[in-house]
Amino acid sequence: MGKKGALSPCKKAEVKALVNAKLFSNREISRKLKVSEVSVRRIKKKIEPGEELSPKRKKKCGTKPISPQGQKDLLRKFALKTDLLPQKYDAARPVQDVLQNRLILQLEEWFPNGKPYIFMQDGAPCHTARSIKAFLAEQHIPLLDWLGNSPDMSPIENIWELMKREVAKDVITNKTQLLERIIHVWNHHPQMHETVQSCIDSMPRRIEALIAAKGGPTKY
Repeated sequence: MGKKGALSPCKKAEVKALVNAKLFSNREISRKLKVSEVSVRRIKKKIEPGEELSPKRKKKCGTKPISPQGQKDLLRKFALKTDLLPQKYDAARPVQDVLQNRLILQLEEWFPNGKPYIFMQDGAPCHTARSIKAFLAEQHIPLLDWLGNSPDMSPIENIWELMKREVAKDVITNKTQLLERIIHVWNHHPQMHETVQSCIDSMPRRIEALIAAKGGPTKY
């Protein structure tokens, strides 16, 4: 018998994954996973590194490996974070939080002293919301014009390919393990930064190729 109110290893792993992601506040994690803020703070204060589930616990969490298609679907969901949000929510709000808390600092680091740049995002409704457009305008962030259907213009598929290839190397049996693996690959894979930078550098060539093809298919 564990202590009254103690979290199960499965639930603790889910809390650790969201804490390590550094995308949510303690209150948000508490609400999403239905645990107390005290438990979240305790785990956040002292995260046990390398904790492994016992075979019995792993069995309860699920032992059937996630199929490649299932991994792909969950990767997409992780990127949008829709599987961690309630059914009804403002889709633009998490986007604006990311822009405010991460993009601004990243732009200052990558483009110091007024170095010119153009920000690229696709035409998803959460990107084209009035609140997002207003925020970008207030921050004087220049946007790349985006066609309604332009897959060749989006280098994110190259990033997904690297991510899926690395994630597929492990036997993943539940969503918590998948989430932790995604975070680890994104933060620690030696080729990730190089691949992201290569994709950014390829944008002028992608645009030129698309213009030359008059909107048709390109080698990208």
